[in-house]
Amino acid sequence: MTIGLKSLSSNMSATDAAAAWFARRRLGRWSEADALEFAAWLRADAANTAAWASFERLWGQVETVRDDPKILAIRERARQSASRRQTLRHFLRVSGALAASLVVAAVIWWSVRHGIAPLDHQASNLRADTSAVPTPTLVRDISTDIGERSLLVLADGSKVTLNTASAVHADYTGRERRLTLLRGEAFFDVAKDANRPFIVFAGSREVVAVGTAFDIRVQDRRLKITLVEGKVRIAPASDLTVAGSSPIRPVSAITLEPGSALIAQEGDADQIERLDVARVTSWRTGKLVFDGERLAEVVAEMNRYSRQKLQIVDPALEERRVSGVFEPAEGPAFAKALELYGIARATRQTTTTIALDSPR
Repeated sequence: MTIGLKSLSSNMSATDAAAAWFARRRLGRWSEADALEFAAWLRADAANTAAWASFERLWGQVETVRDDPKILAIRERARQSASRRQTLRHFLRVSGALAASLVVAAVIWWSVRHGIAPLDHQASNLRADTSAVPTPTLVRDISTDIGERSLLVLADGSKVTLNTASAVHADYTGRERRLTLLRGEAFFDVAKDANRPFIVFAGSREVVAVGTAFDIRVQDRRLKITLVEGKVRIAPASDLTVAGSSPIRPVSAITLEPGSALIAQEGDADQIERLDVARVTSWRTGKLVFDGERLAEVVAEMNRYSRQKLQIVDPALEERRVSGVFEPAEGPAFAKALELYGIARATRQTTTTIALDSPR
């Protein structure tokens, strides 16, 4: 008979319960009932989600080095220790926390040895997939809130960096690497593997790569795919309902060259443009770079990163041009810069809005 975690986790701290669930998913058997119970535990309290995210984030950092002999030895000692427990209750409370703690210790050991700093807690928000029973397929979900960035390191060494308010689902099998950009923007740094194509679904398109780097942004029924290096093939997705999007006019497959971007707007013909890829991907460094863009466009971009929204009061300001390098999510500082350059001034400010009017 399988004993659930519900009665135990209700008496644990969020961290201890997360450790028990963490160990259960990776060291023990996992049923559909477990998955449903786990999902209910996550929904019950935001602290549970935060605690689970911490363990998943740390696990993600060591996932690409999990075959290192020292890490394997740590995991084997945890497994053997768990198997000697007399009851599942004691296994979950003691060995579960021990196994998860050993994973954390492995992360710290690896980080110190290789000079890698752990991901900043505020800049990473990794949520576990709770909808399906695990199979040999590796599945990961990652999302960010407004103003956050996050990094997902996949088992093959590929990296996905998510921009503000974005989400991606990764589904790896033995034959191919599939990901879906559910919303927002992500930068994909693909590890080479000629035997397993790397496929990203976004909007109504699929992007196929082998070893390359590219940026995809989905916003307001507009899809933008920017190639930084390598080569990608873009084709209509076989399932136009992917990611819940409306289909864009079907087109033939195309191949992008570095420094170019495909821009697809629903109802319009596709466009291929040459872009400054450094500017397009500057968000990865925590900066936004503008070079003569309309103030209306700059405000819309800045608003993606902050809950305090900029509002243009005087429509005549929309066509004013803005150049500079700015920190995202810093609306007041941006408004101050506009005042200093005589472009606009902030007239009203609340916790949710900053009104921009014509300078005096």
